[in-house]
Amino acid sequence: MAQIPPPAAPGGDAPQEAPPGAQSWGPPPGSNAPPAYGPPPGASGPPPGAYAPPPGYGPPPGYGPPPGYAPPPGYGPPAGFAAPSGATRYPGTSPVRSLRGLTTALTVLFWVLVGSAVLCLIALINQRSVADDVAHGNVVDALSRLRHADSGVRGTTGLLGFVILAIAVVFIIWFWRAAKNNELFGRRNPRFAPGWSIGSWFIPLANFVIPVLIAQDLWRGSDQSAPPGDPTWRSRRGSPVVGWWWAGFLASSILRYVHPGALDDQYAVSASTLSSFRTVNALIIAGMIVTIPAAILAIRFVRQLASRQESFCQRVIASAPAPQPTPYPPAYPPAPPYPG
Repeated sequence: MAQIPPPAAPGGDAPQEAPPGAQSWGPPPGSNAPPAYGPPPGASGPPPGAYAPPPGYGPPPGYGPPPGYAPPPGYGPPAGFAAPSGATRYPGTSPVRSLRGLTTALTVLFWVLVGSAVLCLIALINQRSVADDVAHGNVVDALSRLRHADSGVRGTTGLLGFVILAIAVVFIIWFWRAAKNNELFGRRNPRFAPGWSIGSWFIPLANFVIPVLIAQDLWRGSDQSAPPGDPTWRSRRGSPVVGWWWAGFLASSILRYVHPGALDDQYAVSASTLSSFRTVNALIIAGMIVTIPAAILAIRFVRQLASRQESFCQRVIASAPAPQPTPYPPAYPPAPPYPG
């Protein structure tokens, strides 16, 4: 077969000869490629350095922001920009959540609890009076009076139970948020992690002890005399308000646990039944009486702890060093023309 001549370059020019020593294109020697496979004989790749950038190509020496650059006046967040309501930025940590809204809700609910306890106390005293009349033989319209008295007790105790349920939900949320704030204040190695501020209420017997220990730790953690990260923060003095509130809470809960049974016909059968009822009625009346100061002490505790945490947070922010602005060059200089 005749050798195919190399094609002519565009424009009719003859093909250029490969420089000496250049490696030719095509199949390796000894291969079974058909004749005329690949580039024509003598062709070679581009010479070394043919596609390299010209000398001096690239940014000129010293190109970039000059020393001392700073943003122009007015540069930064727009006027009126602030953190979201209820969040206070603590240096180096997540935002500290405010307790104001939950504290206000708890204050209202505890005062409603006081009013409900007073209404329940009145209904219980009236029920006891009716039982005494029956015990002394004054049985005129006895069943009607007994049913009305019992309806009053059931209605007021039902209202009391609904208020206590609402307080339990809001207080647990408030308790957990206060525990998380205590952690953000740098209070390391607490006796109980923040999760216990929720779970401790649902553990039988332990819910008589763990919540009050957490409450005392929260009180100690908000002590401004212990700076963030102080390992001795737990040695600070606790609050007697916490102790008295917890004692009243336990006493009222135990006394109110005795359910006021319905004063129906069976209580008019014998004096022994009426005697048992009067005992139960007296215990519940005592529980309602204790509930009133316990609720007032709870109001004082939640308001004082919320105020202490807010004051601690403000003190930490005020004592923290102001952040230094990052220096930037005043402006980028115009780039000089590229050479060539």
